[in-house]
Amino acid sequence: MKPIREPAMNEPTSRPDRLADLERFLAHDPANDPLLGDICDLALSLGLHERAEAALLRATEADRRDGREPPERWRARELKLLFAQNRRDEADALLVALVDRYGPQPALMHDRAWIAFIRGEFARCVELLEQLDLSGPMPTVKAAPVQALYVRALHRDDRADDAVTWADRVSAAGMLAPVAAAAASLSAIDAARFDSASRLAQAALAADGNLIEALVARASLHLATRSPARAIPLLEHALTIAGTDGRTWSTLGFARLQLEDAEGALAALERATQFMPEHVGTWIGLGWTRLLLGHLLAARQAFESAVALDRNAAESQGSLAVAMVASGDRAAADTRIELALRLDAACLSARYARHLLEGGPTDPASVRRLARELLAGRRSPLGDAAAADWVPGGSE
Repeated sequence: MKPIREPAMNEPTSRPDRLADLERFLAHDPANDPLLGDICDLALSLGLHERAEAALLRATEADRRDGREPPERWRARELKLLFAQNRRDEADALLVALVDRYGPQPALMHDRAWIAFIRGEFARCVELLEQLDLSGPMPTVKAAPVQALYVRALHRDDRADDAVTWADRVSAAGMLAPVAAAAASLSAIDAARFDSASRLAQAALAADGNLIEALVARASLHLATRSPARAIPLLEHALTIAGTDGRTWSTLGFARLQLEDAEGALAALERATQFMPEHVGTWIGLGWTRLLLGHLLAARQAFESAVALDRNAAESQGSLAVAMVASGDRAAADTRIELALRLDAACLSARYARHLLEGGPTDPASVRRLARELLAGRRSPLGDAAAADWVPGGSE
């Protein structure tokens, strides 16, 4: 049984009239199991869930009536249908029953873990996958979807460093799937393990040049070394593959900023916040880009979005204070400055805001100079200071 999320790579495109033909054949042979299977599969591929379900129920009616388990091929189709209809609780219940019957098979555990992942239960996702002996000295599971999901779940569970350590170990043994290496390369960027990021991204892209996470990781490394012109083609290629990936758009925005293309950065960062509205760093970058362009009200709105996501982020509070000073709201700015400096006494944006309140220039040109200075310090979409000291090794 294959993982539910894995698409069939070479499945021919079918037309709705082909489905109608099959259903006409079925009228003359209503108990034809292979024909019912073709109808169910084709209807699923066309998004015609009711017709797929009708075929499934007809094929398994006798089994259910007699208290028998339907054949595995029909349980697999039932799972696909439940996933397609977003009936996750029912899918999970079916998966539990299948695990009880067949044991913790990689495909079954992948799909259980995937349900946990899309629910945001990342620790639970890791726990389920580790029943496959993924966390031992040398994992035995080579299935690419399982490995990749494990890395992504560790990353989203704030265990990016663990994800990289695991991937490095499995890669050294020659057992890491390219898609898992790609996922791990992005984890390595966030864990500030840039040598690992370079090595893993290179391995992933050598196997498949269209792996989004590896493309973004490689581009982020170029930003770390102040080489945005080398990053942009990678990001633009990534967007031809996945045009709604928020992190790709965000990284492109910061690359444009390094090239002092504020208008291009604005367009990219605004797209990034549409697709990745929960990322604080992107909102801050968007706010400073708007300040750079003199869009004071819009800048303030971006910083307010960052603060709403994390009130304890000093840079969000300090950046909002700068926008408040620039727009003449001095009393509110003072409150934000105090809060930002309590959170981080070294907060640069709050110190700039204090400087402006104490008589520093607040004209648009001066604020734009300030924005350039602050943005110049952002070496990656996450503002990782550690990236400033990274020197590419032989693998980059």
